Amino acid sequence: MAPDHRSDSKICPAYLDLSAIIQFAIDNDITIIEARTKIDKAYSALDRLKADICKLQEELKNLKSETIEPIERKVEKLSTDTEHTNQRIDKFEETFTARFDKLKNLITSRFPSRPAEPQDGEDYYMDKNPAMPNITCIQWNSRGLTKARLEAFRHYLSLSNPSIVLICGTFWNNNYAVKFRSHNIINKNRADRHGGGVAILINKSIPYTQLNINNIETIEAVGVSIITPDLGTIDFISAYCPKGDCSKEKISTLIDRDNHFLIGGDFNAHHESWSRQTTPNKSGKSIYSALLQSPQATLITPHSLGTYINPSTSKTSTIDLMITTADIACDASISLGPYLGSDHLPWHERNAAIATNLNNKSLVVIDNPQEAYDLFSNTLIETSHSFFRITKPTHRINPEKSKPWWTTDCNTHVKETRRALADWRSDTFSTDKMLIWWKQEATKRKIIIKGKKKCLGKIYDQPQHKERTQGTMGLHQNDDRTQL
Repeated sequence: MAPDHRSDSKICPAYLDLSAIIQFAIDNDITIIEARTKIDKAYSALDRLKADICKLQEELKNLKSETIEPIERKVEKLSTDTEHTNQRIDKFEETFTARFDKLKNLITSRFPSRPAEPQDGEDYYMDKNPAMPNITCIQWNSRGLTKARLEAFRHYLSLSNPSIVLICGTFWNNNYAVKFRSHNIINKNRADRHGGGVAILINKSIPYTQLNINNIETIEAVGVSIITPDLGTIDFISAYCPKGDCSKEKISTLIDRDNHFLIGGDFNAHHESWSRQTTPNKSGKSIYSALLQSPQATLITPHSLGTYINPSTSKTSTIDLMITTADIACDASISLGPYLGSDHLPWHERNAAIATNLNNKSLVVIDNPQEAYDLFSNTLIETSHSFFRITKPTHRINPEKSKPWWTTDCNTHVKETRRALADWRSDTFSTDKMLIWWKQEATKRKIIIKGKKKCLGKIYDQPQHKERTQGTMGLHQNDDRTQL
């Protein structure tokens, strides 16, 4: 009997098992021993089945963790990639549609308009297509339009007489008033610090209206509008991005205009789309993205125009850009102008001039190497002087006065000391060379001191200096003949 129940109690496990065996023997008409044996076999098979089920569950668990979950992650990633691909395809379709519509409008605008039906036997005429008016526009990165450079620019204006000039990097301030005889000027100066500044020159024969351009961070811009008989209103904007860090939104704000426009300036933008073998910077990427998304803006700057030459590496890059609408781009042509003293150095013109001068002087027929060298060197220097201005010192440099105590011995010992110092510096671990230099230095000092004393003695021996020296030293007598 168990401590918590009786042996014949219905809650006793042994009693319940025995009752089940007896009932199984009665139902199957077998003995109790046979019934116990069959039940034990059935329970053994059931245990094995449970063990197999547990093992199968463990295998399913491992299969889920090792195979199914990675597959689910890959499927999820594939779904995300598919979504991104669909977005890129949609974006490409939008860009392609906008570009196609732009091309369609451009081609359609070039077709002649359909003539009207003649009435009462009258002749009809065909309207001309809208075309770019005959306007000459100059874009110049002046990098300081003051003093001599300003006068040279005035002379260039008198020779070329352009319609409009877009200038960036004027370096003007509000106290610096500039006027031109044949052009009106609209400028925007940098008020907080030196440098920067943009301006537009408009020929006085052209009516214009100044544009109200909101302040754009990282971009300095000023603009005017003129009215043409064919294209209507055209906006001209001079822009300057000094740090090359303008964003796509700022560029889009500048080029999203209702009228035809022409924007030119120094954006300090590097991109392989307009300059080969260059690393794109922020401005270059921003301008490239803004042009792709704009249905009307077009870059007309030729590829690898080379508006800037790096003085250190001599590599060219295109940082001055011209952006306009499609109608203007069809009839516009752009080329690199002459050197006007900006930071865009005229290396190509200078090299061409050197080659021409050497060819005219028949360098190749000279047999004497020294004569050929002298001719080449002189031609190189003279041609470079004609292209590059050499700065001159503001004050005259006078030669140092000769020292009265300096003798040939001083000069000789100074040279020997310097030679000993150079010899020791070539082998600083040599003690012998260091001692030789020290001895030469001591001898040099003795010679210099000796020369100074000898020169000073000669000066004291002169009568006028002797009286002045004795008076200074107090070597004279008072009236009572007492020596001081």
